[in-house]
Amino acid sequence: ISWKGFMHTNLDRDTLKTLNIPVYLPVGTKSHPRMIQAAQFLSKLFPDVNIEFLEGQHHLNICFKGAKQMAQVIRRMWSDD
Repeated sequence: ISWKGFMHTNLDRDTLKTLNIPVYLPVGTKSHPRMIQAAQFLSKLFPDVNIEFLEGQHHLNICFKGAKQMAQVIRRMWSDD
């Protein structure tokens, strides 16, 4: 539901482009194509983005089944600073 709010909200995209933080966008390969489109759209707004496609995952269970993999990526992102 949060993506619907995102699509109907006026965001200051220029401000998002100035954020100096790494952004991690996990996308399940079994998710609806809209989730992939949303990740691709968001990747253009943030200067430091890592999109990762989690094989066999769905956006409704990605936090549970992909948690270990996501944690490893986030640790790597944080350690690069």
